[in-house]
Amino acid sequence: MCQDKAGEGGVMAAATDDNAVLKYATDICFLALIQFFIFIVIYFIMVIRGVIFMNMNIISKYLQFLRKSNNYTQDDLAQKLGISRQAVSKWETGTTIPDLEVLLKLSKLYGITINDILEPKIPPHKITNFEQITTISEKDLKKVLEQFGTNSLVTALMGASPETNRFCERLFPDMDLETTRKNIGRIRLETVEDMQNQIISMINLE
Repeated sequence: MCQDKAGEGGVMAAATDDNAVLKYATDICFLALIQFFIFIVIYFIMVIRGVIFMNMNIISKYLQFLRKSNNYTQDDLAQKLGISRQAVSKWETGTTIPDLEVLLKLSKLYGITINDILEPKIPPHKITNFEQITTISEKDLKKVLEQFGTNSLVTALMGASPETNRFCERLFPDMDLETTRKNIGRIRLETVEDMQNQIISMINLE
């Protein structure tokens, strides 16, 4: 009888140990999932911030383009999204950017993805490559290029022909493009191409 009780005690102890191991394994898995989720959220935020930093002007213009293409006033859009008209105005002037919740609403409203909003693919209505900026009226081109600043313009011009460089020097006689070029120094080709594409997109959105 004592042996039976001892046997039962051993079984109960083994079961307790198994439960403890299972609980420990479950806790480990749960913590791993939480860490993975946090990593994904942080990564997503960093990607969005990087994209926004690079394309703030384009995003603001594209949001305006989307609204007008769908025949919404700022008031109409604000009402559909449940926000203020001032919030819409701030996006379109590049002061702020929609938060993730609003981006989701915008993507559903316009039938596009959030990535389409943050990295818009602009149809080439006016130009298809950077060298064609010389075909744009000087008034319109100057308006676009002034939104980028000297460093960005010089970066784009590093991959342009001498003729296009001279054209921009005439367009901005007060800018010391040569000194800025020396200060920037060597730069990756991908950076040059990205800046050229941003300028092309802005021209096509005007």
